[in-house]
Amino acid sequence: MNRLLIAALVVIALVVAIYFVTRSEETVTSSTDRPSPLAKIDTGTVTKVVIDSQEGKGDDRHKQHIVLIRGEAEGDAEPTWSLEEPVKTDANQAAAKTLIEKIGSLEVIDVASDMPTSHEDLEVTDDAGIKVQVYAGSDRVAHFILGKSTAGHSMMRLPDQDIVYRLQGSLRYVFGRRTADWRDKQIFDFDREQISHIELRDENGTFAFARDTSKNDAEWTIEAIDALAPPPEEEEDEEGEADAGPSKAKAAKQPPEPGARVKTIENFDQAKVQSIVTTLARLRTSDFSEGGDDLGFDDDGSTRVTFKVGRGESAKAYVLLIGTKNIERNVAARRDDRDQIYLLTEHMAKRFKVDVTSFQKREPRPAKAAEAGDALGGDVPPDILKAAQQEMQRQKMLEQLMKQAGQGE
Repeated sequence: MNRLLIAALVVIALVVAIYFVTRSEETVTSSTDRPSPLAKIDTGTVTKVVIDSQEGKGDDRHKQHIVLIRGEAEGDAEPTWSLEEPVKTDANQAAAKTLIEKIGSLEVIDVASDMPTSHEDLEVTDDAGIKVQVYAGSDRVAHFILGKSTAGHSMMRLPDQDIVYRLQGSLRYVFGRRTADWRDKQIFDFDREQISHIELRDENGTFAFARDTSKNDAEWTIEAIDALAPPPEEEEDEEGEADAGPSKAKAAKQPPEPGARVKTIENFDQAKVQSIVTTLARLRTSDFSEGGDDLGFDDDGSTRVTFKVGRGESAKAYVLLIGTKNIERNVAARRDDRDQIYLLTEHMAKRFKVDVTSFQKREPRPAKAAEAGDALGGDVPPDILKAAQQEMQRQKMLEQLMKQAGQGE
């Protein structure tokens, strides 16, 4: 009896196993054998891409409508892309190129779901998804809604279907960029070695430098300086403490009068000029502004940077204006030949806010400070360094007293 029961249970188990294996095979077949909903797209024929999505978070969340248009290619050069909407301007060419490459390599892996109730969770609804339309001339060659990216895959649904497909790759970041990231953020794009002249002007004065770009590794020289004198540096007494009282060094070199101006730079370091030129040559904006309120371009604290690209009469001048108004930790800037207002981070804007000390070589540390710092293993906090200097001074005095005592015996 027991044997018959065991045999019956084995048969039932086999039937159940065969059922589930068969069901699983049917499911896989029904997912993978479906014809691909996306035909292979020849990216060389794509002339326009339209993307509708949501930008921002919380109360700032809003719809954005992006239209990218391909321009005509010249010679062997790749075609350039422009932004048609929401503003007519040059597109971010790297972003556009990546987008087209991804459009050409879209690959359906399988079906993620065929239930409409899954659309919200997979972010392929009309509101949550990224709607993409691809055109070749007047023909629309692709139209789909891109959803959630997870585990190296992306969800995708056709607008008139319930089925959600799984695509190869995480694609949402490529198609869902902010409007600002679809725009060309380059303010200037020059070879720094071709910049032959630069002038920086603000409330601290005017600083002009030049170099002969016909020579390799030509160094910057001072062309003209008319600037406020830097404040006097604090000097240290024999024990390394700041001394505000009179001294022989201070008597020999009196501090400048208030408002005094200088026409040259002591200890000039041309590398400081080259650093600013390097930043300027490939300057990029962090974001864009549509202008509006006064941005401080005419204020006393504004900055004007003029530079020339090329040599002699063929050199072309460019001007960057930097305002004074803070806009959410950014400062407004613009080229004098364009209406567009760019936003520079406060840190970047400060790179062009200079004074005499900005172009001076750093003086080596005083011998006593350097000796104490090296003894402690390099740079140390000022309070610890001061204590170390005083201790070393006491040790030297003690050694001298002991030496004198030994000589007196």
